[in-house]
Parts: sequence; structure tokens; C-alpha cells
Amino acid sequence: MERSYLLAAHLRRGEVGSSRGCVALLRRLLRWLQREFPAVPIRLVGDAGFAIPALYQSCERWGIQCSFGIGSNPAFQRRSQALAEKAQRRWLRRRQRQCLYSSFRHRSPRSHPLQSRTRLRRQHAALRDQQPPGQRRAGLRLLPALR
Repeated sequence: MERSYLLAAHLRRGEVGSSRGCVALLRRLLRWLQREFPAVPIRLVGDAGFAIPALYQSCERWGIQCSFGIGSNPAFQRRSQALAEKAQRRWLRRRQRQCLYSSFRHRSPRSHPLQSRTRLRRQHAALRDQQPPGQRRAGLRLLPALR
């Protein structure tokens, strides 16, 4: 059985963005982790609220792997269109939820100067009213990862 432990908590007002103060908090936490567990590789995973240039640059400087969920945009939609069509064809043949994965290299000069590998997941499932309770139809999920 895998155990999880809370390493840090940071309370903030509701109108403050989720990434505010995260670089300073992670810097302190990372120093402690690297001191206590020097041989353990560290990988940072977060949702789209943490996909900010300062955190990408800090992870690169600290030499740790990171991946954050990001929102979709027209360029990512175009790059994943063939995968979406493949998932739909498989769903039509099998009538079961399809989840396909791919990746591509991407660099956004405005928000992040480093090139990263963006992993994507395309799903196709029945329409909401045809699905069993508890399941949902999802489209595109993007995870950029440095290194």
C-alpha cells in the first residue's frame, strides 16, 4: 500500500491566484527533500494553475522534472485532430470508451522560452445521456513536460 504525506500547506485569500508564492515554497521544500533524500529523483506534477513561466524556469534551474496540465488552444487542437479521429473510429467499432496517447515537441516563445515535450490524451466515449453514471466524456488533456 502506497502512503502519501502532506509536505507543505499554504493558505491564501480566495482572490489570489493558485500559483502565487509557489516558487518560494517549493524552493524551501526542495532544499529539505534534497538534503534528506539526496539519491531520490524529484519530479513535480501540478495542474494548470501552476503552469507559469517562473515555475518552469525554476524547475529547469533546479534540475528537476516537471509536468503541468495546461488548457487547450487551437494549435493543440489541430495537432491532436488525427488522434481524435482515430479514437472516434475505434469507439464506433468497439462501442467502448477509447483513450489514446501521443506527444509532440512544443515551444511557446511568449510564455516559456524552453522547448518541452507535450503529452496529450484524446478520449472518445458515448454521449453523456448514453453513459453509465459516474463516467464522463472528455476530450483533450495536455501535459507539457520539461526534460
